[in-house]
Amino acid sequence: MSALDNIRKGLSSSGSTLIVGILIVGLVATFGNFLGTDNAFSNQKVLEINGQDISIQEFSLEANRLNSIFSNQEISLEQDQVTQIAQDSLIQRILLAQQSEDNGFYVTESFVKEIIQADPTFSRDGVFNLDVFRGFLLRSGLGAEEFQNILRTQYKSIQLNEALNASAFIPDDHLNKFVSSINHHRDITFKKISLADEAKKESLSEEEIINYYNEEGLKFMVESKASFSIIDLNTNFLESKVQITGSEVSAELINLEEQSSNSGQKRISHIQVDFDSLSRIEALQKVDDIKNQIDSGLISFEDAVTNFSDDLGSKSLDGDLGYTDGTIFPVEFEEVIKDMSLNEISSVVELSSSLHLIKLTESNVDSFTAKDARNSLIDQKTQSLFVSIEENILSSIEGDKNLFEISQLEDLPIKSFSNVSLNEAPEYLKTSEDFLDVYDSLSPGEILEFPIDNDRLVFLEVEEFLPERQKTLEEAKKDITEILKFQKVQDNLNNLVDESVLLFAQTSSSELTSYEDLKRDTSLLPNSMVSEIFSLRKDQINQIRRFDALEGDTYVYTLDSIDEIRLEDPSEKDSQQNEFAKSAVINIEDSLLMEQLRSNASIKLGNLL
Repeated sequence: MSALDNIRKGLSSSGSTLIVGILIVGLVATFGNFLGTDNAFSNQKVLEINGQDISIQEFSLEANRLNSIFSNQEISLEQDQVTQIAQDSLIQRILLAQQSEDNGFYVTESFVKEIIQADPTFSRDGVFNLDVFRGFLLRSGLGAEEFQNILRTQYKSIQLNEALNASAFIPDDHLNKFVSSINHHRDITFKKISLADEAKKESLSEEEIINYYNEEGLKFMVESKASFSIIDLNTNFLESKVQITGSEVSAELINLEEQSSNSGQKRISHIQVDFDSLSRIEALQKVDDIKNQIDSGLISFEDAVTNFSDDLGSKSLDGDLGYTDGTIFPVEFEEVIKDMSLNEISSVVELSSSLHLIKLTESNVDSFTAKDARNSLIDQKTQSLFVSIEENILSSIEGDKNLFEISQLEDLPIKSFSNVSLNEAPEYLKTSEDFLDVYDSLSPGEILEFPIDNDRLVFLEVEEFLPERQKTLEEAKKDITEILKFQKVQDNLNNLVDESVLLFAQTSSSELTSYEDLKRDTSLLPNSMVSEIFSLRKDQINQIRRFDALEGDTYVYTLDSIDEIRLEDPSEKDSQQNEFAKSAVINIEDSLLMEQLRSNASIKLGNLL
């Protein structure tokens, strides 16, 4: 049963009314006033869902996003109502993400970074700008890792829903009544208020910038940087320096075999032919005949045991005699067994009154090849060289030699890193707890040794270390200017909206844009705005509406007309039927899935709720 089948197992309608839930997901990179991001709340936990904590900052992002949606739809809610809806939205998102993870879906760190870098909110002149992104994090009260985790959770829930979408199905005879609701286009007129463009028009005084820096200067930090050189001593590199001769391989092969003697066991079965009632010659002829039948495939060894063996004790066990470590069976047996390969059948083995055919059925005795011997020697010599070079390096450090001089003496490569942060350091260094512990206290001139694992040591010489510091006013000025300009636009946004509304009273205005025959799959407007437009009814035509996009822009628009379209092409009708049906099924299944997930979840509410 597939992961999706497991998810759907047991989910069925009971005849009660189904309330179709709407999954609210999407990128939350929006500039605005966030709830509860004061430092006093920086560590406050407001929700715990199956052991996963939700911070005040993440909750605030969701509450503000929902506030924006309700405002666009002219829905007036009390703050406690928004709080409750935000709580439900977060619970739904986290539960779906956890279910997604349980069923094998995952979101990579590189994918999350690509999403952030592709978000126009964090762009300057169409290119991702790290300072803009950092400004967003500062204003939202989030760390970069926390924000990435939020996005990772969102996209895990999206993955699960997309997988359910792809597998949804509903019979054709249930679809016809849905078709008429999607066979139309929309005509709209709108004014787009670009926050980025409006921010460029704002002016700031030097005093405003200085005051903000004095109050919020600790938000603008330059992370610590270090310049250093390293010698990476590892066995993989040293293997190329090791030489192995043929005579060494031969000697090591003998050594391996001697060390492993009697260390394992072998299991055998046999066919026994007694010659107390037969002459020895007749018994030999009988055994030869049995062996020929087995070798030619006329009979299996096990059937031959049943038909011909005189050993009544092992006959019912397919001739099984059990295990030997080389000392259990008669010497005649053991001499033959030690040279047999698995499933091989021996030639005739003679004891005082019986003849035997032996089959080796199991073996856990080590066997070695020349390659095994060579690898063993390489390991030994590499480890010996590793220890020797380590001792030489430590001795040279005590003799006040620097890493460059040591690299020349030991013929080892040296790598240099200039002005790198902790996050930019080599990954193998960041796996060393010792390195992480001392990074912020590095001192120029010192040489440190960091064990990475049993086969790797890194020697690091510090050339320069610049500790974390607050940016100067001049360094932070660009970020502060952008932040304050956006704040001014946000503070003045309602006035800008009012000015845009007045444009619709004019007979014609060059500042308004009209779209005719707008379709559901258009890329001209934000997807969430298109969804809102297509949710409007005919009695809402010509109403002036406001929409705040997640991307940071605001739209003032009117729905001018709804154009109903008749479908003449049956294939087009079928396509739309399937699309709408899938949406209907998914909504129902989402509701059932969430009901099941919530009934099994552990959800704890923090103080805020």
